[in-house]
Amino acid sequence: MLKVLNKYFGLKFSDDKLRDISLEIGADVPFFISGRPAVAEGVGEKLQIVDQLKPFHVLLVNPGFSVSTAKVYKNLNLGLTKCEKKITKTLFNGISVDIPEILCNDLETVTAKMFPDIERAKAQLIQAGAEGALMSGSGPTVFGLFSDADQAKKAYGGLGQFSEKNKFLAELIV
Repeated sequence: MLKVLNKYFGLKFSDDKLRDISLEIGADVPFFISGRPAVAEGVGEKLQIVDQLKPFHVLLVNPGFSVSTAKVYKNLNLGLTKCEKKITKTLFNGISVDIPEILCNDLETVTAKMFPDIERAKAQLIQAGAEGALMSGSGPTVFGLFSDADQAKKAYGGLGQFSEKNKFLAELIV
């Protein structure tokens, strides 16, 4: 919406300026300004574009309950975070990145302890053929990454314990 308003009103704000503005709206918002795959750091404002991303089919599954983001952050122990080390070991300069190998979400460690269904949903996605699975944001939605469209569709149909309104199949835009 910020990009549309920028264009509509002829403001000519750069993407960097739009990211600064968008950070005031929410930590996740700067990620969507460039419309390209990226690794987000900090609270979401530091972005490193990933140019060589393999296209995946994504199956999102919501276990059917809500999570208090405030409670998750309150229980996050920043001294125990592991994602930064895992991601910074990977090089992003013009090489193909094995995304399932670097999937990491420090918030998952907190949310999954409160809601074991998150780990069960991830395990079901892996069992259904996902190359990697991870909780999105503070949860509870999890996603599985599939290289093969047919395998992703089969997994969608095979996860019958989740209602149609609690699962969604999509493709990454790369």
